[in-house]
Amino acid sequence: MLNGNKVFGSEQILLVHPHVRWGSGSAPKNATPELQVEEALTLCQTIPGFKVVSSIIVNTDYNVRSKLIWGSGRLDAIIRHRQQYNITALMINIDSLSPLQLSELTNYFGLPIYDRLTIVLSIFKIFAKTKEAKLQIALAEIPFIRSHIRFLNKSGEHLSDNKTLISSSAPMFPTIERLEGTKQLEFLRLREHKIRKQINNSIELTKRELLENKEKYGPGKTPVIGIIGYTNSGKTTFIKRLTDSSTLLGENRLFATLDSTTHLSTLPSSIKVIFADTIGFISNLPIKLLASFSATLQHVESADLLIHIMDLSHPDLLAQRDNVLETLHNLK
Repeated sequence: MLNGNKVFGSEQILLVHPHVRWGSGSAPKNATPELQVEEALTLCQTIPGFKVVSSIIVNTDYNVRSKLIWGSGRLDAIIRHRQQYNITALMINIDSLSPLQLSELTNYFGLPIYDRLTIVLSIFKIFAKTKEAKLQIALAEIPFIRSHIRFLNKSGEHLSDNKTLISSSAPMFPTIERLEGTKQLEFLRLREHKIRKQINNSIELTKRELLENKEKYGPGKTPVIGIIGYTNSGKTTFIKRLTDSSTLLGENRLFATLDSTTHLSTLPSSIKVIFADTIGFISNLPIKLLASFSATLQHVESADLLIHIMDLSHPDLLAQRDNVLETLHNLK
């Protein structure tokens, strides 16, 4: 698969879903473990070369915060299940493993370990096309790298602008040059400052373009309508049907849209409007990840109206609806 400019091999994945049976860490009432596994499977197989060869739901009590998540009996059950297949990696279907969990699980199973955060960021890195999208992904990676520094420096190889490396405890992220801890943190701080400055410049440019479009397609104010929804719910296809835009190509793939785009249209009432296509939302991801896409979400923040697109045929419709509304609330 692709990671920046580097190509990685395929993975045969065992998908492990921790089912928290009770307590505050349990799943929402309108979500089932089976549907959560199905979504995680689709996430993994969005990455070219990744194939989920088997999945298993493993119960746990109250939360997933212990360093190996499960006790020895359930860990043994996962190992026995793994031995039935030619597994090369595990995907633990929780939002984000802690640095300690990632290291301990990698050492315990002797395989690369993925969670929803690393899978989603890997998808972003593969399919990002514009400079703006790539900058936002680089920004989203920095908190992960900063918190995992002590576990990332496995290879001793160097990080450059054009080279990214695999670490056994964080297989999709760049390794940092072997520096003293304070120098590593300073490297990251300067990198974050540089990226944020570039993104802020992009946000200001987007604001100016939206203002110019409103003034251009007068008289008066041209409304901006932001199209929001769960990933792969049909947002781009909806805009294409309304605008007949030749530049929009709806794809049946999670996170097919990583950059916001705007499209002028005229309503039956002859009022001109601007439709803004936006990045899709998804459940069980740290809100900081979407917050890193501030430039892309600028169209949502500045819209005069938001239209929420939902896939009525999806069996997890209500959970997807609630996730979009909760994410919007958390982004305020």
